[in-house]
Amino acid sequence: MRNAATVLGIIRERGKRGLPLEDVYRQLYNPELYLEGYDKIRRNAGAMTRGTTKETVDGMSLAKINRIIDDLRQERYRWTPVKRVYIPKANGKQRPLGLCQRLRVNVPRRTR
Repeated sequence: MRNAATVLGIIRERGKRGLPLEDVYRQLYNPELYLEGYDKIRRNAGAMTRGTTKETVDGMSLAKINRIIDDLRQERYRWTPVKRVYIPKANGKQRPLGLCQRLRVNVPRRTR
């Protein structure tokens, strides 16, 4: 299996050139990509905000990553609903913000 940097570089390059991606689902079995996504998420100031469950990013572990990968392989993975809250903007209006379950946030995040 290719390392995370190589895979993300290929995906980024194909996206810039407007080329389709193939075998994307297979990339979801690569634990390195989850670790890469977790690293980007944990640095965010809002990473400790709870989503639809009481879990936060600091609860991520290799065991949880392997459980997610196993769920994907066995086709048991289920997306969870997003909690919608509204946060104030500088102009006095509000904008929507979606807070998702932290255990599962890494799957879509790592595909960006």
